[in-house]
Order: sequence, then structure tokens, then C-alpha cells
Amino acid sequence: MIRRSYKSALALAALGSLWSLAPAANAQSGITIYSNETTPETTPTNGVYIAVNGGAAVIGSGATANTITKMLFDDINVAASNGGTNVFSFTFHVANLNAVAVNVRPRIRFFQADNGTAPGTFITGYTFNPISFPANAISGFYTDFTAAPSSILIPANGKFFVGITFDNGGDGNTAGEGTVAQLNNFGVPYYNPPTVGTSADSIYYSNAAGSFFGVSSPPATQETAGGGGGPTVSNLEWSFRVAGDTISGMVDYPGRISPSGDPAGAPYVTVEFRTPGTTNAVFSQRTQVDLGSLAVPDSDGKFTVQFDKSKHGTYDVALKGDNTLRVSKQSVPALGGIVINGPVTLPTVTLLGGDANGDNSVDNLDLGLLAAAYATFNGDAAFDPSADFNYDSAIDNLDLSILANNYVLSGDD
Repeated sequence: MIRRSYKSALALAALGSLWSLAPAANAQSGITIYSNETTPETTPTNGVYIAVNGGAAVIGSGATANTITKMLFDDINVAASNGGTNVFSFTFHVANLNAVAVNVRPRIRFFQADNGTAPGTFITGYTFNPISFPANAISGFYTDFTAAPSSILIPANGKFFVGITFDNGGDGNTAGEGTVAQLNNFGVPYYNPPTVGTSADSIYYSNAAGSFFGVSSPPATQETAGGGGGPTVSNLEWSFRVAGDTISGMVDYPGRISPSGDPAGAPYVTVEFRTPGTTNAVFSQRTQVDLGSLAVPDSDGKFTVQFDKSKHGTYDVALKGDNTLRVSKQSVPALGGIVINGPVTLPTVTLLGGDANGDNSVDNLDLGLLAAAYATFNGDAAFDPSADFNYDSAIDNLDLSILANNYVLSGDD
């Protein structure tokens, strides 16, 4: 049985240097331009098909000896409007098919799609510090480039290749690191179809082991759909994002003692950008609200979203917390007719709590959920964060008071 896991964000260093594990508060932020993470290609026994890199070989000797696999390449096609922009964040997935945890380095490379159907001109590459991959598991990793723009420049036509290989450190010291046999049990899951963007139904394997940093048009062989007894479609599990326009705002939650800065109870708000005069959401994004702290009280209630630059225009804006009533220009006229062609600060709005079941009204259904979780704290089995209307990680009379104040109210359309 292959287990799936998801890792914390990976902070990036300069071009060609090593990545190391570090927390990143806004990991996976940005506008998704390619995503193939929804539907795995499954085997007849309901396992997940894995494209195994294979071909591991020892390159060099002594202090520079490096055991490394062949490279797997997949083509990525995004909207041409994203051409000429830099990748802001991306996600990749690694399968360790060994019966034990193994320490290896993923090495990722980017190429233009200017070599027929194969990888072409080298764009850039990054290498991770060694990571311990759990046994018989698929692990996901996400990155962002908040400190500085990435060097992954999307070609003007929106088409590029991404490749991944694995090695055991490249320092001649193999203690605790992957052997040839173990490295040959690493690969990437097959997924299909992409939900954002497109990809040809084939992948490439490099003809030899190597990292291919700075190498254009690396010699590679195409694996077409169903090749090698694999799935009927050959696409790999990746996603890519670009930075959008920063839309910021502030929300107020009546009944909450602020600032609390309790990360366990930090609420979420969904921001919709609607065709003016309608409830049709052209673009929406769910984001976490900063509850602030005694040290930084001015951040209390602040949120930001990344707006897709390809959708610049005039919009009505609506906001709804997971357990609050919706607010739109229906009750806050200033949320109507907002022009977005760059960063924008939205007017501050008040979000009324009590909507535990998220149906945009406060009634007996919400009261029932609060009653079931009453007198519990975050971490208790019966604790229900949807009934924590003041976001203090406790469900008590304060939350009941908020629900009572908004009882029988409904939010805007």
C-alpha cells in the first residue's frame, strides 16, 4: 500500500544552490496556471501508477562521487497570457517505493519547449538539500518565492518542460543516503487530466543518468500513452502558480476580543469578484484572516488575496467567512463597481457570526451545532471550529451571545 503525505513549504535560495526545509506562511499562494493533482492514474488493483526514474549510476569518484538517476520530463502548457512572467510557486510529488525511509536529493530543471516535442533550451534549475522520504509513500512538496522572484521565466508561448532526478548528495559520503538500488525505486505519480492548463499525453526519460544543469536539449526518449505497461495517459503530478495583484482588506468580527492572535482559531474568508449587478463570481479566493497580536495590533482583521492579472476589470465584491453571513454591495454599497487593474485596498467590512453550517443564515441548525460543541476547547473530540464565532478556540457563552445577536438574520445574496 502506497501512503500519501504532504510536507511543509520549502524556502528557496539562489539559482543553483540548495533548497532547505523551512516554514512559509503563504505557501501555495498565487494564481494557479497549471494543476494536475486531482485524479491519479490507478492500477487494476487501485494502486497509483508511478513513473520510476530508474537508470541510477555512480558518476565521478572519491569526494565527488554521486549516485544519480535518469531524469523524468513532462511538458507544461499554460495560457499564453502568462508568458514572460515568473513562476511564483510550484508543487511536486515524489514516490519512494522502498520498504525503508531513504535520504535523497530531488533536483528539478526547467527547459523551453523549442526542440520539437522534446525538452529544449535550458531555463534554470534548483537542487534540494537531502530529504528523508518515508517508506512506501508519496510525499508532496510546495515552494514559493516570496523573498525574491524565481528564475523560472515562462516562455512567451506559455509552453515549457519540467524535469526531476534524484541523487544521494554528490559529496562522496553515502552514509545514510540512497544506494543505486534504492534510488531506482524513486519516481513521480501519474495523474490525469490536468484541471488547469494542458499537457501532451507523453513523458520523456533522459537516455542517461545525470542532473542536466545548464544542458540544453538533453538526449531523451519519449514514453507515449500506455508505454511500459503503464497508464493509458502519461502525465505527471505537478502544479504551478504565478503572482497576482495583491487585493487587501480588513474585516471586523463583532463580539470578538481583539487582538487575540490565536493561530488555532484564525478564521477564513472567501472573497468573490462578481460581474457587476449579478452574483456571478468571475474569480474567487479563500484566504486566512490575520487575527493580529498585542505586538502588531494593526494587523488584526487584515487579509490579502492574489487576483488573476488576466481578469482585470470592474467588479462587485462579496465577502463571506466560513461561519459568518455574506456581505456584498447589497448592504455595503462601497463594495460595488471596484476597478481592479493592479493592487487594491477594499473597504473595511463587518462580518456577523453565527452561521455554523455555512448556509448564509443564522437559525436553529446553527444553534444545534453550537449546543453539540458547547463547553469544549480546541483539541477536544467534540470541539467544532465552525461554532467558535469569536475565534478564541473555546465554545462558550461568548459564542452563544454572538449567535443570539444575529439569530434569524440572513446574509446578502
